[in-house]
Amino acid sequence: LQRLSYFMSIEVYFYLSLYFSTFLFMYPPDSEPCMWNWMFGLVSIVLAWSLVLFQIECIPSTGLYSLMFQRVLVSLVKVLLIFGFFLMAFAMAFYSSMRSSTPFSTVPYAILKAFDMTVGELEFVTYFVSADYGRFQTAVQCLFVAFVIIMPIALMNLL
Repeated sequence: LQRLSYFMSIEVYFYLSLYFSTFLFMYPPDSEPCMWNWMFGLVSIVLAWSLVLFQIECIPSTGLYSLMFQRVLVSLVKVLLIFGFFLMAFAMAFYSSMRSSTPFSTVPYAILKAFDMTVGELEFVTYFVSADYGRFQTAVQCLFVAFVIIMPIALMNLL
């Protein structure tokens, strides 16, 4: 039972992910890396620097801040799991009604733009006043008001 407690630490999963992504970055040896290799290399860099955060816990002057950051990050992940459903809901609604605008022309772009709008880049005049969506104009503006109330304001109050 004590041996299994080793796998209860999030740090272990960070290290395993780092090893796996680094292996995939270097595989196959003696060949030119392809796009996937470089993507795993980028993940390895982020994981390696994230693991530095776990290592500085031992330093008395910075350890407290490292622990606080880890707690905030865990809380953020929990909140974002809930907000992920709202993000998808609004992104699909914007995609369905505003396909003629470039940021909402495809589903991945609509999701990224909805996320961008969540953190404050609303661009109300550009996409919701100047653009013409025909019979959807009023519905799009009402959707925007609901989005502003639910996503950025509620998210900031939860955090």
